[in-house]
Amino acid sequence: MKAADKVNAKYFCIIGSNEIQSATIIIKDLQSKAEKTIKISEF
Repeated sequence: MKAADKVNAKYFCIIGSNEIQSATIIIKDLQSKAEKTIKISEF
């Protein structure tokens, strides 16, 4: 996440082993610090 901040990214996606098992992606808005979980099929 530090690398995303360094390049001024607006969003950061997290896809770890838990997300793969639940078929979800965590999307973080790096400006507002909001976090949202969506289904991989919606991505």
